[in-house]
Amino acid sequence: MIGNASCPSSSRTRSNSRVVSRNARPRRRHEQRERSAEALVVAKLDRLSRSLLDFAALTERARQGGWQLVALDLGVETATPSGEMMANVLATFAQFERRPIGQRTRDVLAAKKQAGARLGRPVTIPDTIRRRIVSERLAGTSWPRIAQSLNRDSVPTVRGDTRWPVSTVQAAYRSTQLDAAAPASI
Repeated sequence: MIGNASCPSSSRTRSNSRVVSRNARPRRRHEQRERSAEALVVAKLDRLSRSLLDFAALTERARQGGWQLVALDLGVETATPSGEMMANVLATFAQFERRPIGQRTRDVLAAKKQAGARLGRPVTIPDTIRRRIVSERLAGTSWPRIAQSLNRDSVPTVRGDTRWPVSTVQAAYRSTQLDAAAPASI
């Protein structure tokens, strides 16, 4: 169990339920290297890593660096051999879960697509601009020329910019094609 001796509640211990945060990860590594953090505390062990190799590398860095991993959901800490073994067993199950989750997600998306559902991001470009893009494209205008005409007319993008990248024009056109292919009832 987590106690004051092994995981003091001080400013030297950092906590976050999602370790994969891009901004926090380098800071944590630095704190762990500098020994300004005594532990990496996570709310759920299976959210720390779903890869057994990544988890093994992380536990090895913790062991060599003199800091520990603490999972609050299971009361597991890697300071003891039994805690490290338990964490490794649970990490094995987390990796096992990753494949069925991915397969279920792929199956659901395939079924929705088969039923005609429109997948992808919601449409954010106004219909008038989308119709203009389709109209110009059907008239034979190239993608760069359509972008240039939108830029020349100072048509704002969804983000408020006045510069339309060609890729955004193409995505807007493709979204109209997806809308046309999807049944209205879905």
